Amino acid sequence: MSRVGHQRTRPTAAVYAPQVVWGWVLRRQALAAWARLSDHELDKLPLAPDLRFSWAGDPELAADLHGADELRAWLRDRLFVKYPRLRFEIDDIFLCGPPWDVRGATRYRAVQDGEVAYHGIQLTRLRKGKVVEERIVTQAGTPNL
Repeated sequence: MSRVGHQRTRPTAAVYAPQVVWGWVLRRQALAAWARLSDHELDKLPLAPDLRFSWAGDPELAADLHGADELRAWLRDRLFVKYPRLRFEIDDIFLCGPPWDVRGATRYRAVQDGEVAYHGIQLTRLRKGKVVEERIVTQAGTPNL
């Protein structure tokens, strides 16, 4: 049996190029946001006014927040008070989705004065370039996350 006219073709580079470029753009934007957070530039973070944020791990820092202003206040008054010289080092970052609905996961180390303060995993959702949902799970000590 011959199947004339039903030949499978492979997608060309033109099909994948927009996806590759979009992935590169997303990664650069995410890394820039982590750098702004490391520099404590809280007003430059792309946060939606109605975002939901939760922090699980260190009970002293536990949080369930609603709104960009609440998150900025928590970062300034709680996280950066406990860790005033905290920097974020990204181990892995995964992002997917169209510009209007991006989902991501980041595995990172929070470092202060050359020592790892904690390891974290961030799950996030962005709509139109703004963070609308963020969940952080942390663990002090060994990198089991």
